[in-house]
Amino acid sequence: MALAPIYNYPIWAVGLIFIVILTTTLELGFRVGLKKRETWKDANSGGGAVVLSSMFALMGLVLAFTYSIGVNHYDASKKAVIIEANELSTAFLKANLVAEPGRTELKTILLDYARTRVFRLGAYRTNEERKTALMITLDKQAELWMATTHVVDQGDRGPMSSSLVAAINDVIADMEADLGQ
Repeated sequence: MALAPIYNYPIWAVGLIFIVILTTTLELGFRVGLKKRETWKDANSGGGAVVLSSMFALMGLVLAFTYSIGVNHYDASKKAVIIEANELSTAFLKANLVAEPGRTELKTILLDYARTRVFRLGAYRTNEERKTALMITLDKQAELWMATTHVVDQGDRGPMSSSLVAAINDVIADMEADLGQ
């Protein structure tokens, strides 16, 4: 939890700080190497050239890993959004097939729940805003489940009810899987 305050700053500011630290240490090492170079017997194959090339190689490796992690995270996020949208769409379509004493309520709650899952870029700047949004989503999730049980209790418990419950359960489980990441 020592890094928790870093999450409150924009990513570009954190990246800029790390770049400044890396270039400062690189320049400092280069300047120290220039001063020590006079004491080395063979200056071209001495420690300075080896250390500098090793440092650039290590920096390239770290940059490659960082880029790879970023791309993988972006792809996973994109897939999660597509999966959740498909599950919400399936649940909404199955809610259309339910009998009327409860269909409109279930569709309305499903739509309200879907609106809580829409992320607006820059909407949540602090942890308190994120927690508030999460609590709203969890409240809508509880309403969604209560409306689903109400609809299932009103009608016959046939294959349509099972299919609707499975679709709603997929929507809820997908949201809980997102929280686990």
